[in-house]
Amino acid sequence: MATLYTIVNPAGQVVTTFACRQNALDKPGYTEMPDTDPRWQAYLTGQANAALIAYANAKQATLLAAVYSHPLSDGSATLTTACDAGSLTGLNSLTQWATTPALNASVPTRTYFNADWSAHPVTPAQMTEFAVAIGAHVQSLYGDLAAVIAAIIAGTLTTTAQIDAASWS
Repeated sequence: MATLYTIVNPAGQVVTTFACRQNALDKPGYTEMPDTDPRWQAYLTGQANAALIAYANAKQATLLAAVYSHPLSDGSATLTTACDAGSLTGLNSLTQWATTPALNASVPTRTYFNADWSAHPVTPAQMTEFAVAIGAHVQSLYGDLAAVIAAIIAGTLTTTAQIDAASWS
């Protein structure tokens, strides 16, 4: 028969837990804790919340890596990109060109490659419009993640299915 043992820090918080045979452990700092102990319940809640928050982070990363489409306001093209860190880094040089007159004065258009590698000529105004739209999209996903984490901590989101069903941009 195994008994649940815990390590409790000086503040009385559960640090970790493990099962071992009864009376197999007799060391300072290790104590047997009943399932009803509020410290144990807080530890379990924290572990469950940590797993849910990790799931929410992975969900957001998947959404950022998905292809984002933005039809240009002049109707000339729909530009697409993933919004993960690598893709956004690649867009930085085009955005810098678009927003720096000294760079775009001599090169009035550049070629932008969509996520499917289709090529589109873009002007500084079009690239700036696309960059602003991407920024708003990425910020909204971070806002969604913050709201989901707040709901997890508040105890109103308690399953991965609820995280999937939450409002994501």
